[in-house]
Amino acid sequence: EVEVNGNIAGSVREKGSAKAISGCSISIEPGNNQLYSSEDGSYSFTGLQMGDYTLTASKSGYVVLIEAITIAAGKTLNHDIMLTPAKAPVVSTDSVTNILANSATLCGTIIDKGGAAISKRGFYYGSDSTQMTIVYATESSDSTPSFNYNIVDLEDGLTYYYQSFAINEIGEGKGDLKSFSTKELFAPSVKTSSPTAIGTTTAILHGDITDNGNCPISLCGFYVGLNTIPNQKYTYSSNETSFLDYRISNLKSNTTYYYCVFAENQK
Repeated sequence: EVEVNGNIAGSVREKGSAKAISGCSISIEPGNNQLYSSEDGSYSFTGLQMGDYTLTASKSGYVVLIEAITIAAGKTLNHDIMLTPAKAPVVSTDSVTNILANSATLCGTIIDKGGAAISKRGFYYGSDSTQMTIVYATESSDSTPSFNYNIVDLEDGLTYYYQSFAINEIGEGKGDLKSFSTKELFAPSVKTSSPTAIGTTTAILHGDITDNGNCPISLCGFYVGLNTIPNQKYTYSSNETSFLDYRISNLKSNTTYYYCVFAENQK
């Protein structure tokens, strides 16, 4: 009778030290073939049909190994499995993006997962590099190397330190400590321009917001009056453009009016 089945046997060992690894999960596909290595690291599968298979070996603390094997009829394949110890992740602290007066986006990249699944990733940050707050990145997919976190409620014009990190079952890997400075807030700068379309009782006032002071304009418009310190306020609730125009009416004819543009922000 011709033998059509074959076997595979060997031991599971640590790459480098060659020490035996017990309790390693070993599976061979296709087929429902799965077992764990013994105390001395040995394993064996018998009665496998001849053909090509995929062998997968995994144990906590080691990089998962996937190999292609070929089983020959009537023979035993002597095959040792060498597992590489997993290590802490290697992480890069990347440049900050979207820096504003009170917020910024921290960025990091996992260069090497260390052969184990990433359980957490995020950043340390603070204005004091020795006392930093920890935040966890919103991106939690183990297959995505890049991650980020948008921090808010920062102080304007202040230097902050930050450092990326990632954690797997072996430990924590950290990127370099870096720093950035938030934009400094200041009062808006404005310029009053000459009026146009001057009529008997109407005119169109013009002005420009030349600098918003690094934060949104909350209120803007014109002061109008009969002396050099005009006190009648004509406002816009908000402004999407730096150019301001306001058509004022109900003016007295043959009267000199004074006006100036204004703009306000949170500063």
